[in-house]
Amino acid sequence: MRIIIGLVVCLTVVLYVDPVGGRRVRKRCKPLVFPDTTRDCDKAPNAEGWYPDKTVCTFECREGCVRDKGKSRRVCKVRGRSKWWKPAGTGLKCRCRTCYSPPPAVTNTTGPCKYGDYAAGVTCTYQCADGYVKVGGDHSKLCDNGKWTGADLICEAEPDVDGNWATWGSWASCDVTCGGGVQTRTRTCTNPEPSGGGADCVGNPSQTRECNGWQCPDCSRVCDVGTLNAACDACTCDGHALAGHVMDTRRVPLSDADIFYAERPDESVASTDAMGNFGLSGACAQGVEIIVKRRGYFDTRANSEQVDATTSSVRVNMSAIVPPVIDQHPQSKKRIAGQDVTFCCAAHGNPPISSYEWFKDGLVLDEAVYNYDETLTITALTVDDSGTYRCRANSDAGAKYSDEATLDVEADSMTSCAAEPEENVISLPDDCVQEDTNSTGYDIGACGGDDCVGDLGEDDKACVDTMRFCCVPTSTETRTVHCSGYSLNVTVTTECGCGSCVKTSTKRIQGRAYGVNRTDNASTEVPLKYGPVIKDGQVVDITSETGIFEFTIETTASKIALTFRDNFKNLVTSTRVLSLTDSDTLDFDVVMKLRPPPVTLMSSQNNVIDLGTVEGEEPLAELDIPANSLFTADGEMFSGEVKASVSFIDPRNPDDFELIQGELTAVDVEGREETMETFGMFNMDFETEEGDSLELGGD
Repeated sequence: MRIIIGLVVCLTVVLYVDPVGGRRVRKRCKPLVFPDTTRDCDKAPNAEGWYPDKTVCTFECREGCVRDKGKSRRVCKVRGRSKWWKPAGTGLKCRCRTCYSPPPAVTNTTGPCKYGDYAAGVTCTYQCADGYVKVGGDHSKLCDNGKWTGADLICEAEPDVDGNWATWGSWASCDVTCGGGVQTRTRTCTNPEPSGGGADCVGNPSQTRECNGWQCPDCSRVCDVGTLNAACDACTCDGHALAGHVMDTRRVPLSDADIFYAERPDESVASTDAMGNFGLSGACAQGVEIIVKRRGYFDTRANSEQVDATTSSVRVNMSAIVPPVIDQHPQSKKRIAGQDVTFCCAAHGNPPISSYEWFKDGLVLDEAVYNYDETLTITALTVDDSGTYRCRANSDAGAKYSDEATLDVEADSMTSCAAEPEENVISLPDDCVQEDTNSTGYDIGACGGDDCVGDLGEDDKACVDTMRFCCVPTSTETRTVHCSGYSLNVTVTTECGCGSCVKTSTKRIQGRAYGVNRTDNASTEVPLKYGPVIKDGQVVDITSETGIFEFTIETTASKIALTFRDNFKNLVTSTRVLSLTDSDTLDFDVVMKLRPPPVTLMSSQNNVIDLGTVEGEEPLAELDIPANSLFTADGEMFSGEVKASVSFIDPRNPDDFELIQGELTAVDVEGREETMETFGMFNMDFETEEGDSLELGGD
């Protein structure tokens, strides 16, 4: 027994003591390799691939193989010169069977795997055949230990999607720098792109316009006044000067407007300062033509006037660009197959409307086929012409869609109005019990009164149908109803047909405009007394002492915008967009914001006014009013004390919700309306001590 113990001790010493001068011993585990597996270790090996002590490696069967036997987890153990993976054994063994045939064929698909054997882990990828789209399943199938896995790809015939135009691109550069050229913009049929049996976009994919029409430099040119400059593109006069002033139609000075000689409209020679002033050296006093350009305004031409032998002056009034505004919307109509129909659209803007487009069910109609402008006429209608129509007015300032109009085309007059009357049971006196029904109810028939399609004659091409047709009685008879000791005569409808009935596009707009003075204990109404009600710049009514207004208009529009102004300055001038219905009389309550007390400002100083109406909360924003930025009606800078009244509609304050003016929508470049989010609205009024209005200048 002693000998055995001694041997054990001796062996232990040998294992744990490095021999002097012996070869280097790796204190790492040799990497393990098991066929058809993947390895993931929590510590990195050295350059030779050996792992340090306590490394944990996890083994998995590669894709397409399954575990047969063995452990998947090994830990590296190092003790002196000994190192081993624990637990011991042959390690993970995987089974990888071959797929001896391709995946079963699936209809309406294409793929590369059609013949032969496929090793475990091979993936076959499939696509839908041309004209088909995926509606389910998987694109790939995996040979998984001799079996194909993955759901069959399911493809169905591609639905018919009509193409629609994407937004117009930007105008390309002019093809010449002078002398008159052409520039182009394009659009693509990708919104959406047509697919299946869907129709392609109709209309022109490109537009052109003239550009750079000024004369090219001519060094042989002889100037009537002055001398030709070195660039041969303008006549100048040494020692002469032009003083100019630029303002808008309100006579408010415009800063940052660029000035060009009309002979050189591609090269800016000056710009206006904060007061709208500019100067040009070398401009001949006898008169020069200039072009003024500013973002948001029309390019404006003007000729200078001579002041004396060497100086001239010019005052330029610029008009703001106004995107298209729809004045007349198309009207919904009903027709019988074979009749004609006309839809009308009218708009204004600055610049004027350059073109109209018509759409049916969201797709533009081919102008070459329908030959339309602001009116669209379709003759010899068919049932297929039924749908939703609207126009789009286009100008260089943008585009605007009209309201939608519905066209219902019936196959015949019987379709729009059934000859058989509807049931309409009336109650007879209690002693008039009818034998056939054993009740006092008696069916006298009715035709419903719904709109139907009649014969408009030549008026079927009018913008607004001047006649209305309803389903009305065309045949009646008088029947005798017997009661207890007496009888009654009852008129019964026996046949219905389409007949004329009263129709008008006249609407009575009425209501009341007032403000609400809220205190801790009560709310008091403040009526708009004798205030103008304004539509399209024209006064259509004056409110009464109690704020009541009433007027009539001829319109087919679904909305109107009205402005309410308080001449007594108790309420803030407000604009409301009112939605119209089919009713001939519409009643509205217009709640206006109370005008806040004015504060006194000095026009020569920078002023800041806080914007916010929620007590205890920080202002939502600040209004900065620069020094010397207020101007009189004559366009002169005002100096002195100013009475400023600034009201703010705070989106954080529920009491302000009903005071929101206008409509929170914007129009994109294609004319589509988009809903906006508001961060508040404010209204500003500035007056002199004498009550004369002032304008905030510049921008």
